[in-house]
Amino acid sequence: MLFYSDSVPHYSNSDYNQTEVLQWINNITSYLTMTFPDVAVYPMLGNHDVWPFNELPDAHNKYYVDILEKTGWDHLLTTSQIDSFEQGFSIAFIQPRKNNL
Repeated sequence: MLFYSDSVPHYSNSDYNQTEVLQWINNITSYLTMTFPDVAVYPMLGNHDVWPFNELPDAHNKYYVDILEKTGWDHLLTTSQIDSFEQGFSIAFIQPRKNNL
């Protein structure tokens, strides 16, 4: 499952802070993994998954570590995907299962 999160309601920056944004993402991530326990979830950042909104930080920013650790995304990605995510991007090669339409 591709999880293009962009999970936070689209209000102004003054309505939220970074802690609340990470909590929103964590809540939805938890719901998805509990509802679909046998499905791989591939999370992606949306423009409202950072605070202030629309301002993705540069590579090697603590925000990328925070989103991994505080939202449960660190349990969804492999070590190499985590390493690239912390640099501001992530790569996953997805191969469909045989006979799965």
